[in-house]
Amino acid sequence: MMKKKTNHQRGIWAEKISIIYLWLKGYSLIATRFGAGQKGGGKGEIDLIMRKGKTIVFIEVKYRQSEEDALFAISSMQKNRIRRNAELFLKRFPRYQCIDCRFDAMLLSKGKLLPTHIKNAF
Repeated sequence: MMKKKTNHQRGIWAEKISIIYLWLKGYSLIATRFGAGQKGGGKGEIDLIMRKGKTIVFIEVKYRQSEEDALFAISSMQKNRIRRNAELFLKRFPRYQCIDCRFDAMLLSKGKLLPTHIKNAF
């Protein structure tokens, strides 16, 4: 009998799929789940931090029943927490301060094989 995946397990799976997808598009992984429980990070976390060329990309990964639900699940409070954690990341790793940054979203939904990558999502 197969057990139903928990939300946490689905989130980890969605992050792994996103990493592979972005890696195939030429991105390299810098960090996962940055910020949660780290000194000065406050609540929340950045799911993925990746680099492509001279751009650091802070990525929120969402899995929901539909892509629309996934997109709307990224609240303004969550966006603000991600921005604060991005600032913390750049303070901790000053070598990344002189290159471009952006905030993307990876949306995964039930029944869809590949994620949708939204650049400059917020």
